[in-house]
Amino acid sequence: MKEVAETYKLDLFHVHYTLPHTISAYLAKLISSRKPKIITTLHGTDIHLIGLDPGYFPLVKFGLEISDGVTAVSRSLKRITEEKFCANCKIKLIPNFINPEYLKRKSVKKNKDKIIMHISNFRPIKRTVDVIKIFNIVRHKTDARLLMVGDGPEKNKCIKLAHKLKLTRHITFLGNQKNITEILSKSDVFILPSENESFGLTALEAMTCEIPVIASNAGGLPEVIKDGKTGYLLPVGDIKGMAQKAIELLEHPVKRKKMGVLSRKHAIKKYSIEKIGAEYERYYRSFF
Repeated sequence: MKEVAETYKLDLFHVHYTLPHTISAYLAKLISSRKPKIITTLHGTDIHLIGLDPGYFPLVKFGLEISDGVTAVSRSLKRITEEKFCANCKIKLIPNFINPEYLKRKSVKKNKDKIIMHISNFRPIKRTVDVIKIFNIVRHKTDARLLMVGDGPEKNKCIKLAHKLKLTRHITFLGNQKNITEILSKSDVFILPSENESFGLTALEAMTCEIPVIASNAGGLPEVIKDGKTGYLLPVGDIKGMAQKAIELLEHPVKRKKMGVLSRKHAIKKYSIEKIGAEYERYYRSFF
């Protein structure tokens, strides 16, 4: 980082996550002749998971304090960071963004099955087992398939439950995928029953591809999803409620289409790369 800063005459480091990137930027700044400003963007893991570990808490707090500027991707994350780490920190809310030219629904071949989709890292906080339980209720009411994208510690639990419920023929575990646009384009409903989401980027990506999202009313998700307009928000663990909303959308294609169109319009209006990029540029300039 020191070499890059001096070679390209950088005025600013913009790093994501306090550990290890903010600390690394600070060390580079100490030994660099450039002395670039440090902007840290918080995404949640460094606050909700790593930062609450007593062994890492002081380092995360230190990382926030040595940053010249701090941004958070949601009001929820901003509030929690201020409450737990740094009441006097001036944290700027700048959300995640999408590129609507890259993320757009494509015309793809699909069979008559209705497709429910979930994307995550399969950590316990994502409540991926709930996705299987929700799908089990949906299958009793309407023909549907479930696509599970991603990998992580809870994946085997999901596979075992799928076997137990005799759902294996109707569920596809796709693992990690680099290009999700085509997969999203095959989907009709997106499910995200997480216990907490600092923002909910996968939900926003689904919305950009005109897919209504059914999610938990937790963390930053209510900031992304307009309940009743671009999807539905329900209490964490409300498996029956989420299943009922999924059935409602799957059985009413006109309503589903309307929600999908509104979802993309909302995503582009509020989270386009042009809009958020301009916010970051204004924020950078405020330090000089």
